[in-house]
Amino acid sequence: MLFRSATSAANAPDPKDKLPEYCLYEQALSDQYAGNFEAAIAIFRKVVAQDPHNTLARYSLGDSYLRARHPDEAIREWTATLQFDPEYAPADEAIGAVWMAREQWAKARPYFLQALAVAPQDGTALLQLGIAEARLSMWQQSVDHLTAACNQLPDSTQCQQELTNAKKAGH
Repeated sequence: MLFRSATSAANAPDPKDKLPEYCLYEQALSDQYAGNFEAAIAIFRKVVAQDPHNTLARYSLGDSYLRARHPDEAIREWTATLQFDPEYAPADEAIGAVWMAREQWAKARPYFLQALAVAPQDGTALLQLGIAEARLSMWQQSVDHLTAACNQLPDSTQCQQELTNAKKAGH
């Protein structure tokens, strides 16, 4: 389902009633893709105001904040996304990526672990977790996660390099 909301199917609204919200969402995405991040933020905020549990709109709002160079606001929206939909792994990965960019490995690690609890074969989450663990000198965990990541991402030279480095450092 494209327009994901954390409500059960039995309580879901009639799709026709969501058409105006969906059109707003599409306009916000269009603005985001065109690089008009502030316009996208304003529209995504309207969508979220109409439906605070709209997981995809709230996630996209966070993405627009990040692209507009407001990472703290992005984290706030992704955290809210996880409050409504704790199994939405992309929000965990996005928060983890912000902490990785800030070289806050210990803060990033739990978010990748949460993402993997939902999607255990997610190669990107495995790779990022392995990198965070290497930076934290957690060599065995890093090698284990990087090995699994490289199995999921066999063409990733970054994965292979990180795995080689973790193996060397851990011995």
